[in-house]
Amino acid sequence: MTEKQKTEVDRMMELWITQEGKLHRLKAPEAGCWVRLTEPDEKELAWVKATFGIPGKDLEGPMDLQETPRARVTDESAQILLDVPALSQGVDGGFQAIPLGLVVKKDVVVTVSSRKNTVLDALTAGKGPVPDTASPVEFVNGVLAAVARSYQDDLRKLDARRQEVETRAGEQVAKQDLITLHNVETSLIWFGCSLKANVKALEQLRDQLSSSKFCQEQETLEEAAVEMNQAAAMTDMYREIASATRDLVADLADNRLNNVMKFLTSMTLVLAVPTIVSGFYGMNVNEDSIPLADLTHSFLVVVVLTLVLTVLVIVVLKKKKML
Repeated sequence: MTEKQKTEVDRMMELWITQEGKLHRLKAPEAGCWVRLTEPDEKELAWVKATFGIPGKDLEGPMDLQETPRARVTDESAQILLDVPALSQGVDGGFQAIPLGLVVKKDVVVTVSSRKNTVLDALTAGKGPVPDTASPVEFVNGVLAAVARSYQDDLRKLDARRQEVETRAGEQVAKQDLITLHNVETSLIWFGCSLKANVKALEQLRDQLSSSKFCQEQETLEEAAVEMNQAAAMTDMYREIASATRDLVADLADNRLNNVMKFLTSMTLVLAVPTIVSGFYGMNVNEDSIPLADLTHSFLVVVVLTLVLTVLVIVVLKKKKML
């Protein structure tokens, strides 16, 4: 490969290989390397197809966000499509799931995704166990386990945000708290559906491995399957907790509204006393027929009596716990 071709490849994609337990960046493909494609264009897909003999449909599938997880194994290659967690575009703090394709061909592994994702970023950054690219099936198993761990990490982040809302539930719940709780529940729905589909894809992969040349590597998928099932169980649990938190917030909001309405009703009763008294004395009738009209301090007497009646109403309402 010429220097020009190497530069072109380096610009088009990321090439990695495991050496001494760490991933190192390559400028040209080698045996036992990992080819990472992120948002590839037609030129990049054509290059990978021609270089490694990978069918175009295996590379283009992950670019469709509506693709569902699946697995296909032959004696020549293996193609796996999974959903991985990613931040929702345009939704603050929300998550969704996007397709990630893994293709094992001879001694190379190719991953394809329509967007950058934290799963592969964590691998290249050396966070967590680093799978050996020289063993394609072992590397794929490492990626699958990393996908499950990424779900678990994001689930804990979502639950932490829910706990923040729950902590403030005893106070006045702000509009942003309700939006946050909605985003958490929406993300959990995304994760629940995606993880169930991922579990089915892993079962499909395990069944197909038993009848292929990779059958001796079947046991290496157990770790990924366990992690994925655990993430699915966590999702169900957190979704139920989030639903309970939403019910709590709604009940507290109803309770506050009831208290406000009770207070306003009680204040209406309290204010009705001076209103009624002043209404009587404001009538256009003969002054001789108005009680206390002949007293020197009749206005003061009426005011005092009105205050006494108002206080009595307040005392009664307090005893009935309406104020």
